[in-house]
Amino acid sequence: MTVGIDLGISHLLVLSDSSKVDNPKHLAKASQRLSIQQKIFARKQKTSKNYQKQKLAVARIHEKVRNQRLDLHHEVTYKLICENQATSYAIEDLGVKNMVKNRKLAKAINDVGWGQFVTLLTYKANWYGKNVLKVNQFFASSKICSHCHHKLDSLPLSVRHWVCPNCQTQHDSDINTGNNIRQQALADVAGLATV
Repeated sequence: MTVGIDLGISHLLVLSDSSKVDNPKHLAKASQRLSIQQKIFARKQKTSKNYQKQKLAVARIHEKVRNQRLDLHHEVTYKLICENQATSYAIEDLGVKNMVKNRKLAKAINDVGWGQFVTLLTYKANWYGKNVLKVNQFFASSKICSHCHHKLDSLPLSVRHWVCPNCQTQHDSDINTGNNIRQQALADVAGLATV
């Protein structure tokens, strides 16, 4: 059995079986506390002991956020690999480094930590003898109807639900994307991929 995984920002991931894992947005929650500590840090003289103390206070907040994110990723990947009947997992081969260049989305992308999630999923899948199938990042997974394969000309990111003009199927964008990623990965493996 293969499960398609759509990585996102509002949800950490959405599976092709329509289950979703929320993104707790650890950095966004800590940002107010962090900005206060960074302002205090900026006022300190570099040669003082208080400078070093404040530097440590800022670093502790960053470390806590990093540990919370890592803990969530370990928990989710463990459930996917060990508590799921799937033998392979299909994900988009996202160009995270290029996506982070978009200044409007960079903070949110870094906060969700896609790269770390994929790394953990891959090594755990290898450890338990399961497969991670990657789909080309240029595959239009969100614009294609997973039911009849009709491709839309455009679909803004803000549209979360849409109706296929060809077969009238109602779609949740994330679940539809997960299904398309799954179907494309299976087609790639079988050598039937058209994209």
